[in-house]
Amino acid sequence: MLALFLDNATIDIYSRSNNEPYRVNGQNLFGSQEVPLVVLVGEHTSGLPELFAAAVQSTGRGVVIGSNTEGNVEALNAYPLPNGGQILIASASFRVRGEEELGLHGFKPEVRVEARWDEILPEADPVLEQAILSLEAQE
Repeated sequence: MLALFLDNATIDIYSRSNNEPYRVNGQNLFGSQEVPLVVLVGEHTSGLPELFAAAVQSTGRGVVIGSNTEGNVEALNAYPLPNGGQILIASASFRVRGEEELGLHGFKPEVRVEARWDEILPEADPVLEQAILSLEAQE
């Protein structure tokens, strides 16, 4: 997904002993690099979608709208247990453009829109309304 919408973005994958930059080389498939882009995030956005949103925002490629995420972004290693189960241990995390680790405090969108569940109706969704306004401004 990153390569479809971003070009020349750098993501740092780091651990206690290593920091390795990953460079995204974009692919412009059917104009994917030029379309207006809005990414919606919220408290239940976690993992790689958080990383995607952070990369979009840090490169200025699109607008990220919503509420803060919880920072559930890490690389996990699985280790088998004697009883047949397994334990997952975080071994690395991610940064975009040298910013703070996403796993520490989550991701903060450029345009914050807080909406409680009871404020979202099929005909009135404040996050979607802001997304439409942002897309219209990008055209």
